[in-house]
Amino acid sequence: MKIIKDAKKGKMQEVDVRQKVFNILEDVRKNGDQALIEYNKKFDDYTGNMRITADDIKRAYDSLDEQVIKDIRFAAERIRRFAEIQKDSMREVKEVVSPGVILGHRIIPVQSCATYIPGGRYPLPSSALMSIIPAKVANVPRIVACSPPDSDVGSINPATLVAMDIAGADEIYCMGGAHAIGALAYGTETIKPVDMIVGPGNIWVTEAKRQVFGTVGIDFLAGPSEVLIIADETAEPDFIASDLLAQSEHDPNARGILISLSEDLAHRVISSLEKLLADLETEEVARKSWQDNGQVIVVDSVEDAVKLANKLLEV
Repeated sequence: MKIIKDAKKGKMQEVDVRQKVFNILEDVRKNGDQALIEYNKKFDDYTGNMRITADDIKRAYDSLDEQVIKDIRFAAERIRRFAEIQKDSMREVKEVVSPGVILGHRIIPVQSCATYIPGGRYPLPSSALMSIIPAKVANVPRIVACSPPDSDVGSINPATLVAMDIAGADEIYCMGGAHAIGALAYGTETIKPVDMIVGPGNIWVTEAKRQVFGTVGIDFLAGPSEVLIIADETAEPDFIASDLLAQSEHDPNARGILISLSEDLAHRVISSLEKLLADLETEEVARKSWQDNGQVIVVDSVEDAVKLANKLLEV
């Protein structure tokens, strides 16, 4: 095995995310709306209304190209259909095993669920559809959705907001980060608490979900975006470089790894990646992610590649 490009040594000093998130959650729990308003201003420079209105949703529809709306509806229908198939596969059980003894289980939806839809650098209407629609199909009575404001529009990104509406959210709030998770878990004067919080987010959101687990249910703790590619000498360097950058541009903590069976290919991928970075609008984030977390490793066989891949991605 030969390492051509390794993750950067001596990364920048770690931030005590856990303690800072704890402080934010405690503030929201104790001070409710006031804390939420202050954090919206501090982290997102947002001073508008938290609760999205019907007029806000209409403006979002009016701002989008009709084809975009059609595409969102098409995706929503496909996701809804699969959720229905999943639901149909889950059966309640009730059996009399002896006189007077009945065994079984029931399937009961939670009474309220919140879906966190990331904003950050790119709108993610797909996350809105995939988080809200399964809850709707499961007949959850109250579905809350939230997403941080898009700095270009001063509210939730229009495509994300339209996706939330098409998916069937009952309440939508413009807020993001750990403070949003705190508001959903503990409730404020404006927002009633929920039973469960789902959806991906950055390190602050993930840590907040970890800390409120127990007060509410959560889906899981999502890590940074990552991709691992195994390639031999027949692969196209530009394609591999593009796939690595597609993950690297998500977040400074994203992770891109190439395991190559050819040292020549490994060097050509790195060269291609540098050329692509120069023309990438998201170069600053992608370059930092690649410099800090990117790896290119050359191995002798497919068997070695598979073993290394399993080792690198094991949790």
